[in-house]
Amino acid sequence: MSLKNRNSRRSVLLLGVALALLLAVAGYTAGRSSAAPTVTPPVLSTVIQPACPTSVTAGSGYTKIADMGTFNVQAAESLIEVTFHGRVYASATNGTGVQFELRVDDSPSPAGRIRAVLRTGEISGGSGSSVSMGGFFEGLAPGTHTVSMWARTGGGGSFANNAMYDPGCWSNDHVLVKEYLPFGTIAVPVVVGQ
Repeated sequence: MSLKNRNSRRSVLLLGVALALLLAVAGYTAGRSSAAPTVTPPVLSTVIQPACPTSVTAGSGYTKIADMGTFNVQAAESLIEVTFHGRVYASATNGTGVQFELRVDDSPSPAGRIRAVLRTGEISGGSGSSVSMGGFFEGLAPGTHTVSMWARTGGGGSFANNAMYDPGCWSNDHVLVKEYLPFGTIAVPVVVGQ
């Protein structure tokens, strides 16, 4: 076989491989909002809009205010980011403030604290305080998980009355959950709303 024929065959083969790879990676066409069914996104997002909670009287240990909603995990190797944006409130405390904590399946983050603080001076205003708090969870099993908000008194206090999020039920609070899938996954980001 001549050198010219070998180079020609090699060029055709490389062109075929490149075209197949391009089609596999692209997987979607202009105007579509999702990738091809065989492609999994590297980041899955879920927006949880929690219902108006009831308030609780929190003590020196954490008390659950409410379950805020659920999200699904695709892979145990994923890194899960959970973030709350909204208002927190308490009507009174005998401590130096109230700590609020975001949890998944009633457990705090093993990768650090996901907390916000409402200081005593912010309690007297009657409307609470806007907060954002976020952090990470690792090793969550594939399947459905529940995000919840918890509260406790700070600075040696024994009670925090009417601890809650979304005071006045304005329905502006939300929790954003992002699942960062393991490396090697190819796709377009997807947002899932509740």
